[in-house]
Amino acid sequence: MDKDYRKRPYNLLAAKYREEGYWLPYYAHAMDTAGIMEKLINHWLPVHIVENILERNPGIEWEKLCVFTALTHDIAKLTPIFMARICGKDIFLRERIETYGIKIHKMTEFNYSSKTPHSFAGEAILLNLGCPKGIAAVIGAHHGTSCSVTEDPQGMLLLYEENFYGSKGKEDAQGKLWSRIWQEWINISLEISGYQRMDDLPEIDVPTQMILSGLLIMADWIASNESYAPWISIEDSGKELKYPERIEQIWEKISFPDQWLPSCWFMDDEMFRDKYGFLPNEMQRQMLRAVEDTGTPGIYILEAQMGLGKTEAALSAAEILASKWHCEGLFFGLPTQATANGIFPRLKGWAENQSEGVQLSIRLAHGMAMLQKGYRELIFHGHAIQNEDENGGLIVHQWFEGRKQALLSSFVVGTIDQLLMTALQQKHVMFRHLGIAGKVVVIDECHAFDSYMSCYLERALEWLGIYGVPVILLSATLPSRRRAKLIEAYHGRKITSAPESWRDSKAYPLLTYIDGDSVKQCEIPVDTIGKEIRIVQGKIKDIDKILKEKLAEGGCAGIIVNTVALAQEIARNLREKMPDYPILLVHARFTMADRQQIEEELLCRIGKSSVPETRRLIVIGTQILEQSLDIDFDFLITQLAPMDLLLQRIGRLHRHGYRERPKPLKEPVCVVCDHEGIDEASKAIYGEWLLKRTAVLLPDIIHIPDSISLLVQETYRDMKEGEELYPLWMEHMEKQAQKERAAESYRIPTEKELEETLHGLLDSKVGDQDSDALASVRDGEASIAVLLMLHTKEETAEFFPWQSEGEEISMNHVPSEDECCKILLQKVQLPRMLSAYKYKECVARLEEQNKEYLEEWQHSKWLRGELVLLLGKDMTTELCGYKLSYDNAYGLICEKEEQHERKGISFMP
Repeated sequence: MDKDYRKRPYNLLAAKYREEGYWLPYYAHAMDTAGIMEKLINHWLPVHIVENILERNPGIEWEKLCVFTALTHDIAKLTPIFMARICGKDIFLRERIETYGIKIHKMTEFNYSSKTPHSFAGEAILLNLGCPKGIAAVIGAHHGTSCSVTEDPQGMLLLYEENFYGSKGKEDAQGKLWSRIWQEWINISLEISGYQRMDDLPEIDVPTQMILSGLLIMADWIASNESYAPWISIEDSGKELKYPERIEQIWEKISFPDQWLPSCWFMDDEMFRDKYGFLPNEMQRQMLRAVEDTGTPGIYILEAQMGLGKTEAALSAAEILASKWHCEGLFFGLPTQATANGIFPRLKGWAENQSEGVQLSIRLAHGMAMLQKGYRELIFHGHAIQNEDENGGLIVHQWFEGRKQALLSSFVVGTIDQLLMTALQQKHVMFRHLGIAGKVVVIDECHAFDSYMSCYLERALEWLGIYGVPVILLSATLPSRRRAKLIEAYHGRKITSAPESWRDSKAYPLLTYIDGDSVKQCEIPVDTIGKEIRIVQGKIKDIDKILKEKLAEGGCAGIIVNTVALAQEIARNLREKMPDYPILLVHARFTMADRQQIEEELLCRIGKSSVPETRRLIVIGTQILEQSLDIDFDFLITQLAPMDLLLQRIGRLHRHGYRERPKPLKEPVCVVCDHEGIDEASKAIYGEWLLKRTAVLLPDIIHIPDSISLLVQETYRDMKEGEELYPLWMEHMEKQAQKERAAESYRIPTEKELEETLHGLLDSKVGDQDSDALASVRDGEASIAVLLMLHTKEETAEFFPWQSEGEEISMNHVPSEDECCKILLQKVQLPRMLSAYKYKECVARLEEQNKEYLEEWQHSKWLRGELVLLLGKDMTTELCGYKLSYDNAYGLICEKEEQHERKGISFMP
């Protein structure tokens, strides 16, 4: 097969090279990328994405456009500067190219070699040859960043002429030769993709540029991976490469799983029962009815009390929405790693039911996903069955495991950060857009996001609305102002056509959604038995007296406070005052290994299936008890918290209505401590206005569910001048505005702000690492996570004796994968007094210790970059003026060392 693209110079000029003597001709990489692009758009890209693009760009020939961009994406490698860079590494390659008459310069001949990165240079060449701006911008962005609004890519050819044409400029014979090479390759690319001339290429809008950029990055990454697209020996010319056979081989090697293609257009009661084992309640019926009846993709905000089955409602609705709008995946986002881990088994079971007869991919997307037991088992099982199981099932596909590929699997369960990063100025953000644009998005517990995170959520919703992505938001307690902002963010503009009452509705449970330009609401009749919670004021110092009275005949009491230090203090005091009553402490300062065991014990003793014999227990915890764990207290004591979070805590009281309880605990009673004396730590966490406002409004009786919306809306309403708490409210609002302004500086622009192209999408100062991104989408001070290990013998580290019977690991070799997983389970957050006030000193000391004792561990891909904190045999150490100790009953304890003489870390006995 003797095509123009197989002739010189395209089989001489190199696109890829490594010093071991392997290379890839330019034409081969271009054809590989184009071939994979064709495979992706015909066998992987969700139909919903294509339909949305065609709706916004009538008449566009999508496949032809995609192939053209793939063929031309590396055109700037056909330049003197790139050939000088690559040929300087291999004389054989240089001599072969020079036989064609191309002069290869030395890098020292270029004065501005760093000014024309080949992605931006490719955009410049295409613009110079008459390519539409939007398509050229896609080429410019294929390495994950775009030009700024002040940069002129076309001007590069004038400013840095020698980089494009050679040292004597474009009028020289060499300059004309390079111009001819570009034009010839453009002609070849037009012919292969099916266009007649450059004028046939369309202008495309910015959202299409985003998706096409993401798709081009994906095709380029696959085509650049030697495991899939092998390079050839430097002695080979590349003429033996066969197309399309090579593309088929690459596609077979990567072996992507099937796409989710549901066909569920409605769901009646019997279908629902077949899926979940019970009939739907009225809330679930209303949700299903709404998604069945709407005529456009939209956003659905479901507000309903805890334990009513919002998850089942969302998953059922997602099946219908995916079927109607040809979405081929689901993203389920939660506030924390713990909540994502907690719901993963349920989502995995649901996804398995979707995978009958097909193999579908699943991903648990957060930094410690490998440590979730069910997911880890699926990883090893999934890789093993990838080419064996022809009857379907779930797999974790290796290519989708990359940190930037997190959203590409069919089913993604993860922290909300994965979605928020679609709104963050981060390299390759368009790749994240590709992953989310063809899915149904479900966000659980959206009340848990502060103003800073909500700023990113609103921008993400704007883009989801543009892509026509169906979105379901779930909340037990959502202020009406937040409801309106989320609806209007998705819609893309302020909604004036709907009755204004939708903004301030206090109905509950409530479903608010968009159908086209209309906002619709339905108040959901409650068909479950409500309950009355009696609120009693109390004091922290009286907890032991209260519990002795209430637990006289047994039962389970929960105590939820706002700080770890207070939880530890209460636990210590109660173990002294009530030595015969079992006490369990749970907070975020236990190692992950210990916390998993604690949470398993909690679910066993006071979970849905618990029995009276196991329920004699006092549980003391922090905010983590507000979310995820399906536990049931007979009696509750809580520190004052904002109204919506307080109601979340109360949702754990008498949660399972069928349960028989001890006589003194038959009435659900919640003791709320310290109304009048709010501590400084709680003020720092939640703000003084919100706590005082909650204290003022908290009634003696809370009716569940009737009181929920009324209390939340009244708590968060705008205050008027002259009201008692007005000055504190103004202070609160200014702090929220400051957070929003801080978030705004790192958000990607809106479609309108971008105007014609992707230029200005990213700020080059924004980091590329996931840790940078997570820090950017979550407000707050920097945190330090460490891996806690014992060090009592030379050259060995040990696990805690209650975990692995003192198992030892050598410090002088790279731990195995199994050992790494055990080590990573020792992760714990250091207290705020170290991370907030001594961050740099603390990290420096830890890095110094790690370099001295644990340098080999940094060679593990699992442990690279992790900080290890070594404790002595008494399980204590000193760090930056603080004494740190660990106890399996109390977790990590931090105390100020007033008399210590040494600074830094001491861990040896």
